[in-house]
Amino acid sequence: MKKFLITALFALIGAFAFSQERIAVLSFEDREEILTRNEMDFFYQDFINEFRNRSPRVVSITPREDLARLIGVEMDFQLSEFAAREKTAAMNSVLSGTQILSGRIGRVGNNIRITVSIYSYPDLDVQYGGATRSVSNKEALFTIIPELVGEIQNEIAGRGSRVGAIPANFVHVEGGTFTMGSPQGNWRVDRNETPQHQVMVSSFYMSRHEVTRAEWQEVMGRRSIPGGDNLPVIVSWYDAIDYCNRRSLREGLTPVYRGSGDNITADWNANGYRLPTEAEWEYAAKGGNKDLLIFTYSGSNNAATVAWYSDYGKKYNVQPVGIKLPNSLGIYDMSGNAREWCWDLYGDYTDIPKFNPRGASTGNEYNSRVVRGGGVESSLREITNTSRSWFPYPFQSAAGIRLVRGIPGTGSR
Repeated sequence: MKKFLITALFALIGAFAFSQERIAVLSFEDREEILTRNEMDFFYQDFINEFRNRSPRVVSITPREDLARLIGVEMDFQLSEFAAREKTAAMNSVLSGTQILSGRIGRVGNNIRITVSIYSYPDLDVQYGGATRSVSNKEALFTIIPELVGEIQNEIAGRGSRVGAIPANFVHVEGGTFTMGSPQGNWRVDRNETPQHQVMVSSFYMSRHEVTRAEWQEVMGRRSIPGGDNLPVIVSWYDAIDYCNRRSLREGLTPVYRGSGDNITADWNANGYRLPTEAEWEYAAKGGNKDLLIFTYSGSNNAATVAWYSDYGKKYNVQPVGIKLPNSLGIYDMSGNAREWCWDLYGDYTDIPKFNPRGASTGNEYNSRVVRGGGVESSLREITNTSRSWFPYPFQSAAGIRLVRGIPGTGSR
């Protein structure tokens, strides 16, 4: 952990003021060690120099003693808790800034992808759209630095108009690349979770908790099943689709779904509410690009802290949303409590890298839809981030609803 912190994320640090704001610039994360330590140092310095050339007299370098203090603060807590307000406040006092600029370097198939983003204090949500480029080799990373700097400065100057205000009770999930599925040979792995494959998803908004019965009744005018207002609804996939469209219309948004029965289609350019794709769901459950640690369950390796599930034969009814701890994105109950419908028709994985996958092109005779997260009746194996299940009859009331909305201009719709 210490080696990763020092060599991958905090090797060098600088700061610059832009548009009357101070932004701390952290060196880029390179978990796959595409660049050597020296190459990373040179890349970061070239990146900073480009800012200096474009904005004379507004770039300053954070003193090394401040860097040492920063590393000391970071070592006091896990990176998975990076978004905790009291701890980011401590980092803020070290950085003397209001925002953080950082990036990630990784592979997508045979290409290298670099993403630069600006994060806000204290929750470290992505504030602007950022910049993303793909190149064929690491030497080309140095040639695109001017493009990256120019685009991120344009984003800052534009005040993040691409992302806009985050809807109430939603979080902004910045897009990125992740490994979907599980490795073979693990006791928790079913065959439908393999093979592992690289997936890139665009940015999106996701609700912090499952749709509650009170929220359902407000839109639909009826209860899903009797119970407390803050319990998650359990409905059919078709009813979940209906809820998304009705709530979109109620709030003046364009509905995503069209058609009925087995002929429902999605308009990915609409700005209304929808179900997550299976890839979006797993990416968010794993903490998106905020979790630098890989957890078995959403937010922890200790299921009891984040999930309601069946424990040695003890059975629970669904519980009020948001009681257990959230994951690093601030999303609750992605492991356990109510199973959650996804958009996707169920299909087997392949090892081919994918961009914004949306499920199998055709379903089986039952038109099975993917269900994720497990529920209160599930075992430990069934509530992992990668566990997959499906229901062959989408008209059965069998799972809950986790809402998603696309973000204009990011390719997420």
